[in-house]
Amino acid sequence: MAEASGTTAKIAIALSLVAVVTVGMAVVVVATRDAPAAAQTEPPRSSTVPRDDEQHTVRAIDVVRLDRDNTEAVRGGIKVTDHALRGALVLEAGDVITSISGRSIERQFDVFDALAGASMMNATTLYIELERGGARKLVRWRLDGDLRAARKAALSR
Repeated sequence: MAEASGTTAKIAIALSLVAVVTVGMAVVVVATRDAPAAAQTEPPRSSTVPRDDEQHTVRAIDVVRLDRDNTEAVRGGIKVTDHALRGALVLEAGDVITSISGRSIERQFDVFDALAGASMMNATTLYIELERGGARKLVRWRLDGDLRAARKAALSR
């Protein structure tokens, strides 16, 4: 009987050592995994888009006017064809919108999809990547008005 309790004690000690080693490895994994994220204070920047971005306040109702009637698909994105809308969005005649808040824009429906996602998130700022004069540029649109309400009003028309 003494041998059985001695064997049980050895097994218990071995299992507790395995548990301690496992916990130690888990602590190391978690500590090394979270270290870069904790050190990073701002979102990663795209290497293709310079950070000398512009910032403009635009009306949400003007943003939702980026539809088939006011844009045309071109290679690499869309162009705003309506002169008044282009002015309201602070765009130049040759500007090609290539991305809205990280969503790639290749056709007019992509704009609808990007704005739907942004309105569901109650976005107050949109980040517009565009090509201007052969160079990539980042433009920040601070929205004046509620994008969700503007989309709902535009869809009801």
